Amino acid sequence: MRFAPELKSFALCDSLHMPHVKKRYAVRAGVVTDQESYTPDIDSRFDMRIAGVNHFTWMLKAEFDGENVMPKIAESIREQAATEDTGGDVGAKAIFNNAIAHQLYEAFGYVPVCVSHTKEYVSFYQGHGVLEEIVPPLKIWETEARYDRHEAMWNQVDDFVTRKVPIGQFMEVMGPDHATDIIENMVGNLGQPFYVNSPNRGAVTNMSDDAFLELLCDVDMNGPVPRPVGEMPRGIRGMQEVVLDTHELTAEAVAKCDYGLLRRAMLTDPLVNSIADADAILKELLEHEKEVLPECWR
Repeated sequence: MRFAPELKSFALCDSLHMPHVKKRYAVRAGVVTDQESYTPDIDSRFDMRIAGVNHFTWMLKAEFDGENVMPKIAESIREQAATEDTGGDVGAKAIFNNAIAHQLYEAFGYVPVCVSHTKEYVSFYQGHGVLEEIVPPLKIWETEARYDRHEAMWNQVDDFVTRKVPIGQFMEVMGPDHATDIIENMVGNLGQPFYVNSPNRGAVTNMSDDAFLELLCDVDMNGPVPRPVGEMPRGIRGMQEVVLDTHELTAEAVAKCDYGLLRRAMLTDPLVNSIADADAILKELLEHEKEVLPECWR
């Protein structure tokens, strides 16, 4: 199978699957009572636009029959936030996500979509404030639990590779996958849109065409074509550009094997608030990774 050169310039994101995300927010907006009630007619009347750096995405528009339903979505999130510390998943990735989503909505006027990661992009939940906050500081991820989870994943892959588990059971065990859904759509020319990471190409009108963003795209064998979004609001756009600068500087540092650029990338990151700490982190990281790094980094 041969793919167009354009396909080398996009990547999958694991946060948004187009049909599912619209259904979920349609329920929050009160457009439908449940996801099973969501129809193609409802879909055509629900104009929802999401964009941003990977996992730092925001709902920039949500209109049903021309009515702005984003306040209703935000209110649903606020109501759910009232009970999210009374049970359920309280791990670092999930805890207080609704409270954070509503607080960011109140601050910026738009709903963050991938809150479990968006909260890691902003500096408000790092515990550096003087006064007590409504939302407590982020928890450190449960590292050992994630190591165990990843080991189980690799063991599952090995079981399929070694035929310990027949490949015929793959779909039964794993179910549909975002990547395979996109491949099926491309090869079958099914015409379904997907959220993927792609060069902006004018979708967000006030950001550069080469900004690498998570966008709703039509994807076929010729590559992704982002659907129009409109402008990225001020404030949110500034945060997006800082993250993009961090990415660009990191990539340039790697390409040029330039420690000065790597240090600049680290200091550009919105979560870094100490030059001394940044230098110490980079020194320790390069020391631990020296055996697998190119000679120029040693």
